[in-house]
Amino acid sequence: MVSGWRQTVMVLGCLVVGTTVGITGGDRVIAQPSRVALSLISLEVSLDAQRQAVYRAALESVSPGESVDAAVLASLRSHPEQTFAMFDGCLQYWVQLNATTADPSPEITEFDQQQHYANFPAMADGISIYRLTPTQSLVSIPCWLGPYWVATVNYLYTEPASEPANEPTITAVTLPTYDRTQRQVVAGTSSMTIGWQNFDADSQVLSLSHRYSGAGHCGFQATYQFETQSETRPETGHFILTEFREQPDCETFSQPNAYPRLYP
Repeated sequence: MVSGWRQTVMVLGCLVVGTTVGITGGDRVIAQPSRVALSLISLEVSLDAQRQAVYRAALESVSPGESVDAAVLASLRSHPEQTFAMFDGCLQYWVQLNATTADPSPEITEFDQQQHYANFPAMADGISIYRLTPTQSLVSIPCWLGPYWVATVNYLYTEPASEPANEPTITAVTLPTYDRTQRQVVAGTSSMTIGWQNFDADSQVLSLSHRYSGAGHCGFQATYQFETQSETRPETGHFILTEFREQPDCETFSQPNAYPRLYP
């Protein structure tokens, strides 16, 4: 009888040589997987192994500094499962991209994942980690660099009250925005921002600037203030929109700070 791990090697190896295989137990055939099933097994193992290797290398490449809190970084490295779940947030970019194609699909494909894993190491250097409260931090992860914008996902990372009994929790940050049609602030729907994002650690203000053109004379600029736990949001801290400016007309020539203020 062939041991479990050797069975796996034999199954995957048969994909290369094109042999029909039967997994046996003693003197009887337990299963004879189809070629499609074997391909899916191989793909799943391959993508998961690639995910683990890429994410671990990316996490190790992050260095403490002005925009990376050393203690929080150590906590992230001690809890790779939660950290990797945040890295997976970058796959949202591919969902949004697929939605704009001729054949829109909400599904994340094998190609999407491979593109993400190939691109992620180059973006990991831009990861920022800012402590907001004694137990809560803002983790911002750049996902994709466009011609004049960056796709970034944001999470609140809450460290456990005691180690090692409890695990940290992650909460996606969905920034509110201003709806010109409704003329009011509306809730965000995604933890991904598209634009240039900056966070001021002293004031705990996050600013987001998005250009509608490369010259930057049209677009929007939003400013957010972090608030700690409150009666209305007792479960976690959150960001509130404090100012929103927008210039939708790209025929004009104005800088972001001079965009018409729509809120407040």
